[in-house]
Amino acid sequence: MNGKDPVELSVFKLPVGYQVKHPTKSVPKRRRQTGPFIRGPIPLAWLDPVLAMPGRTPLAVALALCYQFGLERSTRVRLTRKLRDRFSIESRSAGRALSLMESAGLVTVTRKPGRCLVVEILRWPAIR
Repeated sequence: MNGKDPVELSVFKLPVGYQVKHPTKSVPKRRRQTGPFIRGPIPLAWLDPVLAMPGRTPLAVALALCYQFGLERSTRVRLTRKLRDRFSIESRSAGRALSLMESAGLVTVTRKPGRCLVVEILRWPAIR
């Protein structure tokens, strides 16, 4: 090619429908969580005393509190009837479980007649 000869460009033409593949890292697409879930991580140092308590209700109450914590992003949560129903917790059983959790130093409970219980979760890592 001395500058006078025409360059044949058709040799560089790609076939119709050809797609150029760029080298990329194949990162699997994350699926979005659907439906209700308990936001983690749940600190085992907080959960261990609950697991040592008798019966299933303290664990159910602890999980309900963790669920509500994940929704509200606050360590001060309300234990409503709707929340108790979701976790199949009877009202009196919830009160007994919260008393056990209070004596273990995991929560403080504010009780007002005719109102739902307001629970402050203690010894929980800082909210990010």
